[in-house]
Amino acid sequence: MVYTNHHTDSVLIESTDPHGFIDNKMEMTATLEAYQTPAQDVVSHTFDTVAIQQYIDLKQLAGLSYFNQAIDLYNHHQLGKAIHYLDQASILYPAERMKVLRTIIYQAAQQVSMVSQQ
Repeated sequence: MVYTNHHTDSVLIESTDPHGFIDNKMEMTATLEAYQTPAQDVVSHTFDTVAIQQYIDLKQLAGLSYFNQAIDLYNHHQLGKAIHYLDQASILYPAERMKVLRTIIYQAAQQVSMVSQQ
Protein backbone atom coordinates (compact mmCIF):
# COMPACT_ATOMS: atom_id res chain seq x y z
CA MET A 1 0.00 0.00 0.00
CA VAL A 2 1.26 3.44 -0.88
CA TYR A 3 0.24 6.64 0.86
CA THR A 4 0.16 9.70 -1.39
CA ASN A 5 -1.14 13.24 -1.25
CA HIS A 6 -3.87 12.36 -3.78
CA HIS A 7 -7.17 11.62 -2.07
CA THR A 8 -10.55 10.50 -3.27
CA ASP A 9 -13.88 11.04 -1.56
CA SER A 10 -14.24 7.35 -0.81
CA VAL A 11 -13.21 3.89 -1.94
CA LEU A 12 -14.62 0.43 -1.52
CA ILE A 13 -12.22 -2.35 -0.56
CA GLU A 14 -13.37 -5.97 -0.43
CA SER A 15 -10.19 -7.75 0.59
CA THR A 16 -11.20 -11.22 -0.58
CA ASP A 17 -12.33 -10.13 -4.05
CA PRO A 18 -9.60 -10.01 -6.73
CA HIS A 19 -11.31 -6.90 -8.15
CA GLY A 20 -12.20 -5.55 -4.73
CA PHE A 21 -10.78 -2.03 -4.97
CA ILE A 22 -13.31 0.40 -6.41
CA ASP A 23 -12.91 4.17 -6.48
CA ASN A 24 -15.61 4.98 -9.04
CA LYS A 25 -18.72 6.22 -7.23
CA MET A 26 -21.21 4.60 -9.66
CA GLU A 27 -19.41 1.25 -9.54
CA MET A 28 -19.26 1.50 -5.76
CA THR A 29 -23.02 2.05 -5.52
CA ALA A 30 -23.75 -0.87 -7.85
CA THR A 31 -21.38 -3.17 -5.95
CA LEU A 32 -22.84 -2.25 -2.57
CA GLU A 33 -26.34 -2.89 -3.91
CA ALA A 34 -25.22 -6.28 -5.25
CA TYR A 35 -23.78 -7.17 -1.83
CA GLN A 36 -27.19 -6.54 -0.30
CA THR A 37 -29.19 -8.43 -2.92
CA PRO A 38 -30.09 -11.92 -1.72
CA ALA A 39 -28.15 -14.59 -3.58
CA GLN A 40 -30.04 -17.01 -5.79
CA ASP A 41 -27.41 -19.73 -6.11
CA VAL A 42 -27.20 -22.66 -3.70
CA VAL A 43 -23.69 -21.86 -2.47
CA SER A 44 -24.36 -18.28 -1.46
CA HIS A 45 -27.72 -19.22 0.04
CA THR A 46 -26.04 -21.94 2.12
CA PHE A 47 -23.47 -19.56 3.58
CA ASP A 48 -25.77 -16.54 3.91
CA THR A 49 -27.92 -18.41 6.45
CA VAL A 50 -25.09 -18.45 9.01
CA ALA A 51 -23.97 -15.25 10.68
CA ILE A 52 -20.19 -15.03 10.72
CA GLN A 53 -18.25 -12.45 12.64
CA GLN A 54 -14.77 -13.38 13.72
CA TYR A 55 -11.26 -12.04 13.62
CA ILE A 56 -8.92 -13.61 11.11
CA ASP A 57 -5.23 -13.23 10.37
CA LEU A 58 -3.59 -12.53 7.00
CA LYS A 59 -3.10 -16.22 6.23
CA GLN A 60 -6.80 -16.88 6.80
CA LEU A 61 -7.67 -13.82 4.72
CA ALA A 62 -5.68 -15.29 1.84
CA GLY A 63 -7.61 -18.53 2.37
CA LEU A 64 -10.90 -16.65 2.13
CA SER A 65 -9.73 -15.08 -1.09
CA TYR A 66 -9.16 -18.54 -2.57
CA PHE A 67 -12.52 -19.62 -1.13
CA ASN A 68 -14.32 -16.75 -2.88
CA GLN A 69 -12.58 -17.60 -6.14
CA ALA A 70 -13.69 -21.22 -5.73
CA ILE A 71 -17.30 -20.08 -5.29
CA ASP A 72 -17.07 -17.88 -8.37
CA LEU A 73 -15.65 -20.77 -10.42
CA TYR A 74 -18.38 -23.08 -9.11
CA ASN A 75 -21.02 -20.54 -10.11
CA HIS A 76 -19.49 -20.52 -13.61
CA HIS A 77 -19.58 -24.35 -13.77
CA GLN A 78 -15.78 -24.71 -13.68
CA LEU A 79 -15.79 -27.44 -11.06
CA GLY A 80 -12.21 -28.69 -11.55
CA LYS A 81 -10.77 -25.21 -11.10
CA ALA A 82 -13.13 -24.61 -8.17
CA ILE A 83 -11.72 -27.66 -6.37
CA HIS A 84 -8.16 -26.45 -7.04
CA TYR A 85 -8.88 -23.07 -5.43
CA LEU A 86 -10.77 -24.73 -2.60
CA ASP A 87 -7.73 -26.95 -1.91
CA GLN A 88 -5.59 -23.81 -1.61
CA ALA A 89 -8.20 -22.18 0.64
CA SER A 90 -8.34 -25.22 2.91
CA ILE A 91 -4.58 -25.19 3.41
CA LEU A 92 -4.61 -21.56 4.53
CA TYR A 93 -7.90 -21.58 6.41
CA PRO A 94 -9.28 -25.04 7.26
CA ALA A 95 -12.72 -23.80 8.29
CA GLU A 96 -16.03 -25.67 8.23
CA ARG A 97 -17.19 -23.64 5.23
CA MET A 98 -14.45 -25.28 3.15
CA LYS A 99 -15.88 -28.73 3.90
CA VAL A 100 -19.40 -27.59 3.06
CA LEU A 101 -18.34 -26.10 -0.27
CA ARG A 102 -16.35 -29.24 -1.11
CA THR A 103 -19.50 -31.33 -0.57
CA ILE A 104 -21.54 -29.01 -2.77
CA ILE A 105 -18.95 -29.09 -5.57
CA TYR A 106 -18.60 -32.88 -5.45
CA GLN A 107 -22.39 -33.30 -5.57
CA ALA A 108 -22.52 -31.00 -8.60
CA ALA A 109 -19.70 -32.96 -10.28
CA GLN A 110 -21.58 -36.21 -9.69
CA GLN A 111 -24.72 -34.74 -11.27
CA VAL A 112 -22.73 -33.56 -14.29
CA SER A 113 -21.14 -37.00 -14.60
CA MET A 114 -24.54 -38.74 -14.42
CA VAL A 115 -26.02 -36.44 -17.07
CA SER A 116 -23.06 -36.92 -19.42
CA GLN A 117 -23.33 -40.71 -19.11
CA GLN A 118 -26.96 -40.68 -20.30
